[in-house]
Amino acid sequence: MLSTLLISLDSHANDEDYQSNEYWQTLADRIKEDPNLVIEKALTLQQKFKQDHQSYNELQAMAVLSSALVATSQFDHAEMVINEGLARVDKEGSSMLKMRFLREQILLTHERGQWQQVIILSSHALALAEQENMPQMIAHFLHNRSRGLRASSQNQQALADMLAAYQIAKAHDMRLILAEIVNSIALVHQNLGQFDEAIHYFKEALTFIDADKDKFGTSILLYNIGTLYIHKQDLTQAKEYLQQSLALSLTLNDEIGVAYVHSQLATIAYNTGDYQRALNHIEQSLPVFEQAKIYQSITLGKLNLAKVTLAQGDHQRALNMLLALENDIANLNNDTHSKGYLLALARSYQKSRLFQQASEQYEAAIAHIEQTASKNNKESLQKIQTQMNIQHEQQKTELLKKENELQKQRIAQQDLRQKLVYLVATTVVVLILVILVILFQQIRSRRKFLRLALSDELTGAPNRRNIREKGAVMFSQAKTNATELAVAVIDLDNFKTINDNFGHEAGDNVLKAFYQACKHSIRSSDNIGRIGGEEWLLIMPAASEQNITDAFKRIRQTLSQQQIAGVPSTHPVTFSMGAAAIKPDDKKLDDVIRRADSAVYKAKAQGRDQLTLAAI
Repeated sequence: MLSTLLISLDSHANDEDYQSNEYWQTLADRIKEDPNLVIEKALTLQQKFKQDHQSYNELQAMAVLSSALVATSQFDHAEMVINEGLARVDKEGSSMLKMRFLREQILLTHERGQWQQVIILSSHALALAEQENMPQMIAHFLHNRSRGLRASSQNQQALADMLAAYQIAKAHDMRLILAEIVNSIALVHQNLGQFDEAIHYFKEALTFIDADKDKFGTSILLYNIGTLYIHKQDLTQAKEYLQQSLALSLTLNDEIGVAYVHSQLATIAYNTGDYQRALNHIEQSLPVFEQAKIYQSITLGKLNLAKVTLAQGDHQRALNMLLALENDIANLNNDTHSKGYLLALARSYQKSRLFQQASEQYEAAIAHIEQTASKNNKESLQKIQTQMNIQHEQQKTELLKKENELQKQRIAQQDLRQKLVYLVATTVVVLILVILVILFQQIRSRRKFLRLALSDELTGAPNRRNIREKGAVMFSQAKTNATELAVAVIDLDNFKTINDNFGHEAGDNVLKAFYQACKHSIRSSDNIGRIGGEEWLLIMPAASEQNITDAFKRIRQTLSQQQIAGVPSTHPVTFSMGAAAIKPDDKKLDDVIRRADSAVYKAKAQGRDQLTLAAI
């Protein structure tokens, strides 16, 4: 049917039709029915108009193409088309075309889980849409920004944007975006733990869309409802909705959608004790997320894999997997996932008979639950805390038993030595030496473990946890003493290109060289650490604007003088730096980091290899 419609659409089209936005909107609407066929058609039209030198119509075809590519999760190809479109669209002077490319750029950024960037891009696009008085685009960008805010746990701000978008969409009878907005409202209720309300809104959203024409939207809503039933422990209902979503995703050849469903089916299998089935579902989903670079889903998939590995009895492997996820879980900034991680890590230590560490992790889990108590149902929280306290006491009891057994062994050994002291003096000396060697090795191992726990394994720099703790202390001192404090976020430019072109070993050498350049360029009172990937955090106490600028110039000069193995001298290694100073109304270090983070995004947007200072 769709093929016939598309052929019909072109068979009657002329140059006047191609100049009409209605023609291109009709083609874009077909994405929900068969995106792959629309991709084929858009590519054909793009080539036709390129040959005919009809730049405006070529850009129209590219806008439809980018939308279809995002819908089919072809993110790299979509990014190329969007970037080219945005670079060319201003020459045509079409505000509507520019809005469409911006919308697809935001959707692509959202699919990749870059929530802060979604908020920044949406705010920029919203300002342009308001300036051009485009109600439909204003509603779209308000909704897009609310999704970034919701994913960043800023639920109140997200809800305000959603309600504003809802009023605009309702006033202009925009049924498709109404369905998306109601869906987002449901997700906010889900974030707040109000699962019944969330299910109600998801089912209401289903009434706004045509299930036959919008199979993508229907599959997403069915998936969301199934996920909520998992939270409610109604696994039968959850599996029913997820199977319906899976069937639609398979029909659409939607690999990402299929992967998402398998990840939830893995949770159901794990909760019912079917660990092999859970492992099968994870193996069908995790590679897809890794290929698409959906970092949140990659982290959660690895967390579920570690849980299954623990349940199957491979305790040491599970423990190693969980320890490797520490920074990734922290980056998610999600209370539910953090709690699940801490509990899994505690159980892993317990199964590995590391009772002291298990006890510490249960205490960390309890503290985490207490910190997020206002977000949870009090009755449910008390039940969880009671269970955690029981497990904690059990760990203390086990630890005490072990210490009693060791004490009994020591007493028995003392009695034996008293009876045989003159007969086995040489043996006693040897035993003492062995014990001293063991103690020395244990002390050295503990020191090594502590160093690894606070350092980045690759570069030797302080890791995310270490530098943030140091920054928090400096922030507190600056607030108490009313002194200056500067925070800078640094991001290596085009780091992915270095990995792709010269190999990951060359990329590792770049990271090491950058840290060495920083160590030799910053003041002794300054601290720098690696917080993830190619991103770094610099804390500068008592630093003026000139101090920040001087540090940037010294690091850049030192880095440019280094010969980095694996990277040709013709390929300069540069970085972008965003810095912010402490303000009187800052409550915590994250307030300053957020401004520095926004500044580094601005530095990259302005061409990279530069320093941008946040406004004071």
